[in-house]
Amino acid sequence: LPPPLPPPPLSPPRSPAPKDGRTIRCSVLRTRGQKRLVTYRMVTEAGEELLSAVRRQDDFLISMTSSDLPFSNQHSSSTADWGKAERSSFSLLQCPPDGATSDDERREFFAFKAVHNGRELQRVGEPIMALSHGTVVARADLPQVNTMRCAFPNPEEGAPLCTREYLTQALDGMEAVAAQARGVRDAGGDDLAVGGVCVLDSRVPVWNARTESYVLNFHGRATLASSKNVQLMHWPKGRPARSPQQPADGALSAKGRGLPTLLYGKVDRDTYNLDFQFPLSAYHAFVIAISVTDW
Repeated sequence: LPPPLPPPPLSPPRSPAPKDGRTIRCSVLRTRGQKRLVTYRMVTEAGEELLSAVRRQDDFLISMTSSDLPFSNQHSSSTADWGKAERSSFSLLQCPPDGATSDDERREFFAFKAVHNGRELQRVGEPIMALSHGTVVARADLPQVNTMRCAFPNPEEGAPLCTREYLTQALDGMEAVAAQARGVRDAGGDDLAVGGVCVLDSRVPVWNARTESYVLNFHGRATLASSKNVQLMHWPKGRPARSPQQPADGALSAKGRGLPTLLYGKVDRDTYNLDFQFPLSAYHAFVIAISVTDW
């Protein structure tokens, strides 16, 4: 693996990782409380906290400036707590309600900027990131595989404002491209615009007939098997190059070229490694981690 970069700057967390191709290594720590109170913290290898989040019903409130969110009480209305919170920068990750699925069983998450109105945090404007989780069948006789995709405004194009519909269209386009790579006919996708948007797609593992399980190389960054372990790839031209190792039956190969743009691997019950590269920022990586762990 390339040598890790020094910890990314604590501010601003939305700044993308450097473009030199090296990997920023962090960890995500989960804490479980009572009444579905779940908190997450993103820390560097040096132990510096970058971002934190707390679950509020079906959504997550994310503090953009370390742990300024009043986590001690999920429904706190203390003037002292929110006096500190109002000086911070926040985001809200809107999650689908438990048990809610669309017709294609895809679950969608949207992240928004958020402000405190004196009583609670409220989302503002259009989404700054969209994510979708689903499953695919690599082959008819094999178990389903979890997949995910995410889309956000391209930092190399000035991070243009994108509507919810446009980000969803970008996810649809990548889903269609992935279906084409699996050999699905008439998958479409060629006419779906992705300009101004970065789209990342999950690597699909390879079925190991000897162990009767899916396998994917996590380069030592995942020590526990988990359905939450995931790798995402960014395709600058909007679609993956067909790998020469891709099986003839259309199943996706895990032997993709290069290291993943994002790697999320479980190492303990509530601890995960989180590595990411450009064009992702610490914020993007953290939102992906929350959505994966909470799915």
